[in-house]
Amino acid sequence: MGWKIVTDDSNVSLHDHLITEIEMNEDVVLHFENGFDVTKGNSVNSTGRHMHTGKSAVILHNAVLFEGTKWLNDESERKLTVEDFSEVDFEVLSFSYEGEMVELCGDAFDDSMFYKLLFKVSGVEFCWNEFVEDAWFQRDGN
Repeated sequence: MGWKIVTDDSNVSLHDHLITEIEMNEDVVLHFENGFDVTKGNSVNSTGRHMHTGKSAVILHNAVLFEGTKWLNDESERKLTVEDFSEVDFEVLSFSYEGEMVELCGDAFDDSMFYKLLFKVSGVEFCWNEFVEDAWFQRDGN
């Protein structure tokens, strides 16, 4: 998709936002049909407010699944392959990017309680076309 805004500025919040599709190619693309939040400290956010995007994506460049774990409702643990999560709706609880590693943790709407995915990447980009409203934490007065 041709995005209007593409940035490597990681001043965004993916917390409580739903990954609606995971596209697996040389790059891993995490699609957010309902957007994510961009903090007022982000270099491409000139509004002075924390803002919520419309449809958006996070691109993990040259991503390799380093480790994937799924904790099931019976508290057992299972290692994951790419095929296990490529079609799962995934609510992000935490996202971190340090050095060459991206850690993504959250809830999936399947038979699991919790997922943890660790990717080795060459870079990360955050993409969207527009801001549609204030972020929830801006509306709550933060």
